[in-house]
Amino acid sequence: MLKENNIVKEDRFYNFDTTEVISHFDSDLSLGLSSNEVASRLEQFGYNKLAEAKKINWFIQFISHFKDALVFILLAAAVVSFAVGKYTDSIVIVVIVFANAVMGFFQERKAENAIEALKKYSQSNAKVLRDGQVVQVLAEELVPGDIVVIDAGDKIPSDCRVLESFNLQVSESMLTGESNPIEKGTKKLDKDNLALGDRVNMLYKDSVVVFGRGTAIVVATGVKTEIGKISLLLNETTSSKTTLEIELSFVAKILTLFALISAAIVFVSIWLTGNALDNAFFTAISIAIAVVPEGIPAVVTTVLAISVSKLAANKATARKMQAVETLGSINAILTDKTGTLTKNQMFVVNYYNAEKDMNVESELSDEDMNLARNYYEELIQASVLCNDVKLSNGSFLGDPTEICLVEAGIRFGLDYEAVRQEFLRVYEFPFSSDTKRMIVICKKDEDYYIYVKGAFEVVSKNALNLTKDYTEKSEQLSANGIRNLAFGFKKVTNLDLEMNGLEEFCMSDLNLLGLIGAKDPLREDVKDAVKLAQAAGIYTVMITGDHRLIAQSIALELGIITGPEQVMDGTTLGDREVSEIQKVLKNVRVFSRVSPEQKLRIVQATKANGDIVAVTGDGVNDAPAIKAADIGVAMGITGTDVTKEVADIVLQDDNYSTIITAIKQGRTIFNNFIKFLRYQISCNLSGVFIVFTVTILGYSVPLLPIHILLLNLVSETGPSIALGLEESEKDIMQRNPRKSTDRLLTKKRWIEIVFEACLLTISALIVYFYVNSYNPELVITATLTTAFVSRLFHSLNSRSETNSIFSKNLAVNKSLYYNIVGTFIFFMALIYIPVSREFISVEYLDMFTLTVCILASLIPVIGVELFKLARR
Repeated sequence: MLKENNIVKEDRFYNFDTTEVISHFDSDLSLGLSSNEVASRLEQFGYNKLAEAKKINWFIQFISHFKDALVFILLAAAVVSFAVGKYTDSIVIVVIVFANAVMGFFQERKAENAIEALKKYSQSNAKVLRDGQVVQVLAEELVPGDIVVIDAGDKIPSDCRVLESFNLQVSESMLTGESNPIEKGTKKLDKDNLALGDRVNMLYKDSVVVFGRGTAIVVATGVKTEIGKISLLLNETTSSKTTLEIELSFVAKILTLFALISAAIVFVSIWLTGNALDNAFFTAISIAIAVVPEGIPAVVTTVLAISVSKLAANKATARKMQAVETLGSINAILTDKTGTLTKNQMFVVNYYNAEKDMNVESELSDEDMNLARNYYEELIQASVLCNDVKLSNGSFLGDPTEICLVEAGIRFGLDYEAVRQEFLRVYEFPFSSDTKRMIVICKKDEDYYIYVKGAFEVVSKNALNLTKDYTEKSEQLSANGIRNLAFGFKKVTNLDLEMNGLEEFCMSDLNLLGLIGAKDPLREDVKDAVKLAQAAGIYTVMITGDHRLIAQSIALELGIITGPEQVMDGTTLGDREVSEIQKVLKNVRVFSRVSPEQKLRIVQATKANGDIVAVTGDGVNDAPAIKAADIGVAMGITGTDVTKEVADIVLQDDNYSTIITAIKQGRTIFNNFIKFLRYQISCNLSGVFIVFTVTILGYSVPLLPIHILLLNLVSETGPSIALGLEESEKDIMQRNPRKSTDRLLTKKRWIEIVFEACLLTISALIVYFYVNSYNPELVITATLTTAFVSRLFHSLNSRSETNSIFSKNLAVNKSLYYNIVGTFIFFMALIYIPVSREFISVEYLDMFTLTVCILASLIPVIGVELFKLARR
């Protein structure tokens, strides 16, 4: 095991040479640590994780479910009941309150467990050198002494000392507050007690690489990192409420106000009709409790957590709860091309230079292979030298385009490792979306060789041997949807790597070696996904750094555009203001060769047009646009850490189709909230209407307090959760997106809820007055039975606002059916078992009266079905 010394204790790695730091950690720059050593150090130092917030004790969490004001009132009612000798009522009230608390507690724990399980989907990875191979591991498995490889867009996985730097620039704003990126180097610093921002040879956990690449050695992990020390100060976290929770709170306040007013009126009405004061009091209290669906917060938390789990199962990880709510409102998707619409599995199909044009897509003969080697030797050599691909455990790690170049070189017999050893890289200017090219400087013997790879118009700009044929060939490949990279070269005998203007020097007077065309096929399911989005009222805009003709070819094939007039390149877009781009978006659906700043302005313009926008991206330069979107979508496979950090959704398969699946799930979740809310509120209101109507008319109380509480707990909870977990209605993606400004329960929905509550009330009142005419002793039992069974039937109504309960557009909901049958059997047992009958104060119900109750319970089903038919 590694032994700590004074260097570690004093945290002064920046004062030492890289060789001293490597030696201190007993590591190796070319081999890294061995697997056995990593296991030993994990045991010694622990996992690379920050301090977690203290979890709320389960007992305190359970007790919190008794804090509600209405629960206090109900418990007070139980005490009064006991005091006046109504022991049964008192016991039932306490049991129901306790049962509600237990149910809420377990639903909350279930939600927490679901969210905990989701953490595995959002864990960060790191590229690390182990046993001589660069491998990808979970960032939490890093140990002191690990050699990590870092690239633009990566989040630094732990505190590190820089070993190699190639234009490495890092943003440390989360620690220092400095917004500008800091250029990192390898030289030791002689000053002591330097501020974090001045330690330019150190990297700190959770800072972000904005440019360049390099290697570094891990010097601290977990709580010993700078950010880890801060995390130790945190002993609790506060979670902000989602928009949905805020709106539900608003609904609860309205219902609570209604409950208090209703309770007061019912209390006075019962008392004035000659009933005992305590009976009036208990009935009023029961109604107050019945009106407010107090189980809503627990149901919402459970449904949200399970829905997020469903998203993850469909390869879309929601990093923020709010994302689940917003998904259903999306009506515009601004998507990348490569990897999202296409497979991001590049393969070389064409080589071209001034001497020969060769299609290599199909199997080549030995003669063709020899010709290719003869004509394209320098071009193929340049393609593997100006390339960052690394071999790891028999497979290549790196950008898919660069991988396909190396694989093509191997196909033509090139020993790429031997070539890289012969031409040692001494300096580089990494690729960026701004420059659209990469430069490497290699040394062989005493000479320097400069290789450039990039977009044709960039590399060929200052080429000495550029001809019209090259330009025409580049356009021809692009028009066929083939990405073409140009390669330039020059040899120099003397080169000052520290000279000013080195980058400009490398790009001047190049010899154009040729073009390599590579194809990235469309994903099989993306065409159908684009059509499904269009049917759902969602339009798609492609934003890509690729050539205009490539983007146009793919967009036409997918049906995103109908003609070339709907394509605009970055040059034409220029520096237009957001207000001007708003007008452009009326027609243009493809933007090519755009810069990150232009992409951000396109997002802002789309939002300014009133659209709810989802934006995809993978590179570090996509982060501003993703952050500005209503729903930012990062690529889980090719995406950089910084894009994942700012995104709301991370696609585990980088697939456009997965976005459409997530939107469908988002719409379903929102619809399900409306379903169970309408169901619960209409049922609860009907309880008030029944008691209110009968008592106002001067008749005896139709339901006892214990019955109202029984209805509230038993008949609604199970069906509510089942409705909250309904599968998507089959026509859900044939509807237009909901407006983001729409309330959860609109004025129209409130009217419909009251209408449904009236139907439930009518069915119970018919039974009340009919049974009262021939057997007054059965009237309470019959009314309770009708109210109970009609609510079970009404849960079927609530499955859709528009579709009939017999519609093929509704998926089978076995959970709801089981709930209805199970709850009905349980209630029948209460009615027909003598002990339970006495306990809940009901009478034996003869078959004739039971039949009347069941038939009357169908009234809400018939009424709502007729209403839906009229609406359709």
